[in-house]
Amino acid sequence: MDRHHPDVNEELIDLLTHTALDERKAFARLYQLAAPQLLGILLRHVRQRALAEELLQDCFIEIWDHAPDYRPERGMPLAWMGRIARNKAIDALWQSPNEASSAPPVLFDPGAGDEPLAVLSERSETSALSDCLRHLPAAQRQSVVLAYFYGQSHREIAGILGSPSGTVKGWITRAVAHLRECVGV
Repeated sequence: MDRHHPDVNEELIDLLTHTALDERKAFARLYQLAAPQLLGILLRHVRQRALAEELLQDCFIEIWDHAPDYRPERGMPLAWMGRIARNKAIDALWQSPNEASSAPPVLFDPGAGDEPLAVLSERSETSALSDCLRHLPAAQRQSVVLAYFYGQSHREIAGILGSPSGTVKGWITRAVAHLRECVGV
């Protein structure tokens, strides 16, 4: 599917509109068109096909539930659904950190250049970090994960989360401060 083609976007908008009216045939067609792209997003994040497929089902449940909230004037339909997929993947990574990666995370203080704050190498420290991340507001948690685990810039994160770059920078700064205090670094 060429997601930039106007006809495809119009069809997806139409399908979301009909899905919002609880039309199952429209939802089935929406799944058929969007599932491959959303699965690709999920696989890039979680790197496990079984988990990505499970999350894909969760994404479409959320799409079904929130189809009435979609507004075409606020963005392309695949971008809206892609945000749902990315959020599901990020949440899954924090709910099961051992499944996502065996490598410990590295945190950097955005206010101090590229100096590492700490390299968390002990399993208990990684678990403590996961616990601390769970206590962050969703936007801060997603911002810090996208920045430090996926190497996204503030501008890229702003595009993913649909927020201004300055807001994202503030979220990351507050999240890092919280994490430093929480894990005792």
